[in-house]
Amino acid sequence: MNRLVGILVSVTVGAAAAYMLDPDRGRTRRAFARDKAIAMTNRLNHAFEGKSRHWSNIALGYLAEARTLFERTRQDPRDTIRRVGGAA
Repeated sequence: MNRLVGILVSVTVGAAAAYMLDPDRGRTRRAFARDKAIAMTNRLNHAFEGKSRHWSNIALGYLAEARTLFERTRQDPRDTIRRVGGAA
């Protein structure tokens, strides 16, 4: 089984090399493959950039919420009484 897999991989690599290194159309095929790879990389970078910005904004939101919770606990109880009494 391992020998058969080795033969199949060798044949595949040889066929791909012959296809890409063809003297007539190889340059065009390599340029096409390069352009496709660059386009895919750009699309992935754009998608990951958007996702990372999204998760960063969520994290900043949680941080701001936690900050306000801690600020509420640090208030003097007399301030709360003044606020409640002043509103009545």
